[in-house]
Amino acid sequence: MSGGLSDKLLDSGSEEGSRESRAGSRTKLLIELDEEPLSSRGARWWDGTKRRLDERRRSYGLLDWLAFVVPFAGWIRTYDRAWLQSDVLAGLSVACMEIPQAMSYASLAGLPLSFGLYGALVPCLVFMLFATSRQLAVGPVSITSMLLGSGLRRIFDGRINADPNHPDDPQLQAAYNQAAIQERGHAGGWVAFLCGLIYTAVGLLRLGTIVNFLSHSVMSGFMSGASLVIASSQLKYLLGINVPRSGQLHKQLHLIWDHIDEASWRELVMGCSFILVLVLFKALANRRQRLLFLKALGPLTVSVISISVMSAWRLYEPTPDRTWTIAQVGYVPPGLPPFTAGWWLPLRAPAAQLGLAALICLLDALEGMSMAKSLALKNNYEQDASQDIKALGLANIAGSACCCYNATGSFSRSAVNNDVGAKTQLASGVCGGVLLLTLLFATPLFQHLSKNTQGAIIIVGVLGLFDLRAGAYLWKVNRPDFAVWLVALLATAFLGVVEGIAVAVFVALGLVIWKASFPRVVTLARLPDTSPALYRNKNIYPVTHEEPGMLLLRIDAPVFFANCVPLRESIRKAVNKARARQQQAGHGELRWVILNLSPVTDFDVAAVRFLESLLEELQKQGLRLALANPSHQVVLLLRRSGVLSKVGEGNLFDNMADAVENARSSPV
Repeated sequence: MSGGLSDKLLDSGSEEGSRESRAGSRTKLLIELDEEPLSSRGARWWDGTKRRLDERRRSYGLLDWLAFVVPFAGWIRTYDRAWLQSDVLAGLSVACMEIPQAMSYASLAGLPLSFGLYGALVPCLVFMLFATSRQLAVGPVSITSMLLGSGLRRIFDGRINADPNHPDDPQLQAAYNQAAIQERGHAGGWVAFLCGLIYTAVGLLRLGTIVNFLSHSVMSGFMSGASLVIASSQLKYLLGINVPRSGQLHKQLHLIWDHIDEASWRELVMGCSFILVLVLFKALANRRQRLLFLKALGPLTVSVISISVMSAWRLYEPTPDRTWTIAQVGYVPPGLPPFTAGWWLPLRAPAAQLGLAALICLLDALEGMSMAKSLALKNNYEQDASQDIKALGLANIAGSACCCYNATGSFSRSAVNNDVGAKTQLASGVCGGVLLLTLLFATPLFQHLSKNTQGAIIIVGVLGLFDLRAGAYLWKVNRPDFAVWLVALLATAFLGVVEGIAVAVFVALGLVIWKASFPRVVTLARLPDTSPALYRNKNIYPVTHEEPGMLLLRIDAPVFFANCVPLRESIRKAVNKARARQQQAGHGELRWVILNLSPVTDFDVAAVRFLESLLEELQKQGLRLALANPSHQVVLLLRRSGVLSKVGEGNLFDNMADAVENARSSPV
């Protein structure tokens, strides 16, 4: 009755009895594989790799090999002409949306409007060549634009020009612009080289899943808080007042309130009207499939209306009959972006730039890759996250040499790209072509764009990032995750974007450490009328009954150095409570403690010592210990450490029923 699991896992002899046969060859094979010499495994890996390379060398041509480096060389050869119309329409739609957005986001970063157009053009075209994601639309985005502006204000001690297009201090603005190029999430002098190296290493090592290190709760809370900060920073344009920008919500609102007497009702009416138009376009696009194009045309439509009204009535300058004016963005120089690789050096405040670059790098990769993965699943194709991270790095390195600031995949523009029907990366090429023509010929048209239009575009764009539904869902499903979400939101809104994400990550890591350090130990009892016997959590299943003289426990966590002490305390308390229950129920003395180790996915040296000390403590109390369903890793560690011989190989079982049957039939 007491045939041990260790015999079935570790010995090659004949199996004894029905329980020995149920142990099966699967776990035995796992042990044998685990004990295979490392040199043998390395040789098998090398032989397989060499065989695959030989097969590819014989069957692949030059373009096939080029496609490994530049995916464009692969998909363009199999391009279906039937996709062309969809790609062209999608590219045009995204361009219509991106032109006004890119200029608005550049102002959010404290940069001239032309930097936004440059940042939309170059990364978009480079990403098209190297990416595997077909619908991801790359360019400037609101979150990292705000993060860049906030970080650079720290480097420049808060000294920035209120209007980067017409700076009061041209030398300060030039230094700020140069720092922005250096401060790219993935490029700029030493920062560009370091981030490019990181991206390349991540791609080559196939570590694209590193972007999963920030949880959904952290990202959702951070973006929700950041959206409030961004929206509040644009209120001054809707009100027509000139106040400094603050990265903290309460300070920004306080500054606006102090100057509320300077507000212009005309600016407010004009800006709110554009907000209503944008919201209406979004609502119609979401309700009717055939009106999806309105989502893309919204920003361009309000821009055209604004420019037309400003130009027709010359609202940007006073007249003898009118002293008030509507603020305009000013002249946007036409032409291709200048070559700015010379701006990479010297670095200004290298340590501060490096930290900010690393944070932007992480957020850019997270935002872009999460959207790319979602679109790939929706369109049923393979997306290589590691390759797309490399593509994102190359796009930004190339962009930083052409006067661009950081770019990544945009949620809103990528959604439009997909909804309109983009089939391949060619849609990004079409978008880039439209942006190029705009830079060459159309930028003077944007001179009379009102600043309240710019504010309306940003406010409507970022409020879509405020995810109240996520907060409500987390409150309903998991309160600790809701706490992380709320901390991320409040910290980002009231402390600043850099401090906010740092606090949120710290809280999330603290929650993970807390969960790992205080594992749950569950008391099991038998479900009635089950054969073979099933044992479940007695607190969840009140109809269960405990086995006389036995305490059945299940450890619901990996066991490692950080949780051994609290785990031992939990088991000690469970033993004391079980003694009292057994005596109260008239079952006599407690004789056995049986641990179900099936949920234990990891076991280290500290865990082995914990089990050894637990065994000694139980033996001093006259109790015996049995282990049920341990993994092959646990059995190996116990065997190598010598603890297995102390526990007794006859006290290891492949299921709880066998362990209980053995304890029931053992002599008192």
